[in-house]
Amino acid sequence: MVGREVGLDDPDCGTFSTGPNLWPTSLPKEQFQDVIMDYQSRMLQLVKTVSDILALGLPKEWGQPSDVFDSLHQQPSIPMRFLHYGPVPLQYENQFGGMLIFQGLRMNDDSAVC
Repeated sequence: MVGREVGLDDPDCGTFSTGPNLWPTSLPKEQFQDVIMDYQSRMLQLVKTVSDILALGLPKEWGQPSDVFDSLHQQPSIPMRFLHYGPVPLQYENQFGGMLIFQGLRMNDDSAVC
């Protein structure tokens, strides 16, 4: 798991998913650590963009500014796990990548979600 990268002398070091990450020494930094940290940075940018959009959709009567969620992006806890799922031996015609696309799902006898 990789969290927010901070040094041992940082006051947040040791808090939830925050501290110096342990990186494999067998992989070159530019081929693993730099790639992972770049991905993490891009995901944080995406979260910021989505939360800015959500803030614009809040009811006007709540009186919230458009930057209402900005404080959540300052030194966030960002645990990121590396998951790998083995190949699926059987492909179905309605399978896209690793997930199935369902045409409809019967909830009960009276309703269906399509």
